Amino acid sequence: MSPVARRTPLLLLFVTPLLPMAPGRAQQPAPAAVVTPQEQNALRAAAYKAENEGRFGAAADRFLKLSRAAPERVDYLVAAGRCLGRSGRFGEAIDLLDAGRRRFDGSLEVAAMLARTLLLRAEREAGIVHPEVLWADAAEIAEGVLQLDPDHLDCRLLLAQAEFLLGDWARATAEAEEAARRHPDHPGAHVLLGRIAMETMARLLQRHAAERPTGAAEANLVAEISAERRRAHTAFTRAAALDPTRAHPHVALSQLASLDHKDDEARRHLLDALAIDPEVSADHDRLTQGMDWQARRDLYRDLRER
Repeated sequence: MSPVARRTPLLLLFVTPLLPMAPGRAQQPAPAAVVTPQEQNALRAAAYKAENEGRFGAAADRFLKLSRAAPERVDYLVAAGRCLGRSGRFGEAIDLLDAGRRRFDGSLEVAAMLARTLLLRAEREAGIVHPEVLWADAAEIAEGVLQLDPDHLDCRLLLAQAEFLLGDWARATAEAEEAARRHPDHPGAHVLLGRIAMETMARLLQRHAAERPTGAAEANLVAEISAERRRAHTAFTRAAALDPTRAHPHVALSQLASLDHKDDEARRHLLDALAIDPEVSADHDRLTQGMDWQARRDLYRDLRER
């Protein structure tokens, strides 16, 4: 029995109750399946176009229709689950993917998408009472995939992320390091290693503030903090080099530089992040501190050009 199926109380969150029909209102017929190759080609193009444009609900509906028309196509089912999850229709996505695991027995991609959707639901859906159940299910599913395919990058990262959320930071670090070893040119593992190091550093800083150690105890704690800072810097620097289109590593590097009172470096990394993604959260007053209006104009003009 699948981890999701075993969580009987949790299924109450996943199942959408059937509402009774209003009196006199006819039930809407199910949408007709696409039957011709031409219709399928047009619908597939429309589905991927909607997904690329961020219209995930529309993309999900089209992939669902494709999956009904071609039930042997696992890629349509995975795409439908992906877009359902990204549109916030988590119950539908999990039901679809859990059923798909049984229908496509042995499909690692269906299992991987189910694990990803469980983590996404725990992250984004308000009102989840016990997210640790979702994290544990995702970890178990990802671990099962890795037993069959140790090189499966997505599930290695999903397992690391789930263990991190469950509080086993040593296991999370080990899995992220294994992902980086197996896939050295993929930025995801380095981003996760940087995140774990920054979170560890933050906890150590809180401990330092609370305990106020002295002597050898303080020296040891400061050395731990410095080591985590170096790990974070190395990981995010590598991630930024591997994927120049990703803003997050530059934001993290800016934060690390600020902690070291390296204001020019912090500003440079934040400008790099804004050039990639203008929606990045930034303290623009601090960013333009001491500039006159012409300098501010030139700064943002340069960013737009970049």
